[in-house]
Amino acid sequence: MPEWNLVSWNKMLGAYACGRMLTEARDLFDAMLARNSATFR
Repeated sequence: MPEWNLVSWNKMLGAYACGRMLTEARDLFDAMLARNSATFR
């Protein structure tokens, strides 16, 4: 992906969570540069 934005970060978080890859989801969440209210839902 040429550029990560908030939508792509959230999609990846959702994919990890649906796949029960919670450690990877948490690592990605911690690495996020920007967060908003949609990120925490």
